[in-house]
Amino acid sequence: MDHHPIHLHGLSFVVTGTDGGNIPLSAQVPETTVLLPTGSTRVIEFVPTEPGDWPMHCHMTHHTMMEMPLPPNSAPMRGGPGPFSYIDMGGMFTLLKVREQPRAEDAQGWYAHPPGTVAGPADLARMRSDGVVAEVSQAP
Repeated sequence: MDHHPIHLHGLSFVVTGTDGGNIPLSAQVPETTVLLPTGSTRVIEFVPTEPGDWPMHCHMTHHTMMEMPLPPNSAPMRGGPGPFSYIDMGGMFTLLKVREQPRAEDAQGWYAHPPGTVAGPADLARMRSDGVVAEVSQAP
């Protein structure tokens, strides 16, 4: 492996330091992905302004190690159940849990999305009234 593009969902960050030292404030720019060469470090800083469960992971698909044979002393690096469906991500993956009131909210559970903020199934009558033609295929 020669590098890892580390990506953060839902939030942006600035790279404030590398193996070479601190990066001047004038050279720091907002990012959502940082390329991390093997054997190096990057210091990132961010202020979590949006509550939620935000994935942070390597963006190289073969680094998810989905079908890699595992040594007997290793836990499987596969996905797991998520709030909407199975999260098919393993390997270099973590979840940043941002809560407005971390002590009062369940830090172990999934983020409770406020009503009306998560998309649901489209209403066929509404789609037709908006001029959207929906095609429904039937499996034989």
